[in-house]
Amino acid sequence: MKKYIITFVFCSISIFLLGQTNLEKIKKLQDEKNYYEAIQILLQDPYNKDALRNIIDLYININDYKSSLIY
Repeated sequence: MKKYIITFVFCSISIFLLGQTNLEKIKKLQDEKNYYEAIQILLQDPYNKDALRNIIDLYININDYKSSLIY
């Protein structure tokens, strides 16, 4: 039982840290005006509401309004 709890805690921490790194990477790409790469990273998580909102904003920034309407 203790082994499962330790595994669960380790996995939870790993997922949290990986999520933070993607957010930092996306913010850095947005600051560098590298919108296409930021969109590609965000498309890897299509069920995240915040990611979808961010994709819409990025498509609007590159004047691709048809794609923004899809999301």
